Amino acid sequence: MECTIGSDLAAQILPDTVSSVSQLRFLSAEEQCVFSRLQRRTYLFALLERAVGDDPSAQAGPDAAARIVQLRAGSDAECFMRIAGRAFDAVHAEAIHNAVLADYRRQYIGRST
Repeated sequence: MECTIGSDLAAQILPDTVSSVSQLRFLSAEEQCVFSRLQRRTYLFALLERAVGDDPSAQAGPDAAARIVQLRAGSDAECFMRIAGRAFDAVHAEAIHNAVLADYRRQYIGRST
């Protein structure tokens, strides 16, 4: 994992307005750090897409953008759980997915519901 004991695990990677990691209290400090870094990558990717005019919500329409966000959130939630290296029960796995999805909806579509 990129977030090692030598890292400042308490350092905030993204502000609370962009990341729901603080709501995932069952994650360890290291897991929260990894979760935030994964989200930071996607957040920066979304900013880059907008900067070059490749915004999915503008290009494909709101319904297609919602599907794209759903796929990206699912993929990133699964990626995080693999990187974390431990099993999450169904409730925690769903909480992780829902947090990623809400954050990506805010980032890509501008709403969290």
